[in-house]
Amino acid sequence: MLRICQSYQNAFTLTKPTGNHPTQAALNWYVKPARLGEIKMLLFINERSLMPILIPGPTYLRVAPPVVFAHVLQMVLGGFQFATTKIRHYTNEVVATIQGAPEITDDFRLERITREYQAMIADFDGGLLDEDEQENLIENLSQCSVELAQQVTTPTQGNPLMDLSDAVMTEFLLPASLKEDSTALRQAYARYDQYRLLTAGEPAFAKIVAQLRSDNELMLKAFQAYLETQVGLDSDPAYALVGVINNYVNDYLLAIHPLTPVSDLTMPADFLLNGPYANDEQEVKLALEAVKQFGRFASVVLWHNEKADMRLFSEALIKAERQLAVESGDSDFALTSSQRQIQDLLAFMLKNHTDVLAGALTNLTAAQRAQLAQLLQAVDQAPETPL
Repeated sequence: MLRICQSYQNAFTLTKPTGNHPTQAALNWYVKPARLGEIKMLLFINERSLMPILIPGPTYLRVAPPVVFAHVLQMVLGGFQFATTKIRHYTNEVVATIQGAPEITDDFRLERITREYQAMIADFDGGLLDEDEQENLIENLSQCSVELAQQVTTPTQGNPLMDLSDAVMTEFLLPASLKEDSTALRQAYARYDQYRLLTAGEPAFAKIVAQLRSDNELMLKAFQAYLETQVGLDSDPAYALVGVINNYVNDYLLAIHPLTPVSDLTMPADFLLNGPYANDEQEVKLALEAVKQFGRFASVVLWHNEKADMRLFSEALIKAERQLAVESGDSDFALTSSQRQIQDLLAFMLKNHTDVLAGALTNLTAAQRAQLAQLLQAVDQAPETPL
């Protein structure tokens, strides 16, 4: 949820949290004031990672601040190699609930990092920016936020941007549905839901992992039988595909938390992009085929032919295929952003003050705004090609 101080409540629509709204710290962001010269900014800081997102203040916007925040956050997270579907669900959960909060919190880490970020923004003194960059405001804001995270000395042991990425990947999960008539194997995996956030340093972790490996073995045997009887593969090709999925369920999913094959339908895409197969063309082809076949198998024995689950898996896998076709350097946002980008953005805002932000948005006609809303909705709901 977004937690805002009283001075900004008129710019946000406050909502009451529902009983089933997730409460993990990765979803909580505090909205703090910041100032860039005469320009009032909004500084969003993530509770778990202390990652900042910087946007102009409500005075300069003609749309709700959460909308701008969500677009900048999605741009930042889009540089990491995990499913776009997860990013969209994550940002939707973040802005779903907006609550009032005290100006000063009882979180020392948060208050310390707030002062440091605010000082960095206020002390900026940079050069000029070409006017063509007006069209890239959201991208520049995201790059600015990344630069803030990379330069600050945080009270945590990690980098705020990497910490947020890790949290979204491993803690914000999109599980397969569970119903009363789900298969016995799907119901067996449901026993581990309460242990998802266990880590290797906790005493119960080893026991839970041993039990999970036993259930995984039953699943892998069923998968091999499916490949041989339903797909018609010989034992050796089937064994090669099963080997990939064995690495996925018994190594990748258990590396940090005791996750099951149904804990998160986007995890197979994360596995392809971040696992051991991402650097070899032949191995990538084998892994892709294994994950596709596993999706067809799991849709029956684990997802219960639930269309929403099948679509979620398909969208994540399609994104992974596209990203595997791109050189890693082209999509690694976190490593390719530079000091010049934050200087360009902030200097541009200093130079132009309200003209660009207020003027560009004000000049949109009602018809243009309606067309833009329809376009964004169409892109968000566009069906993906099935597996």
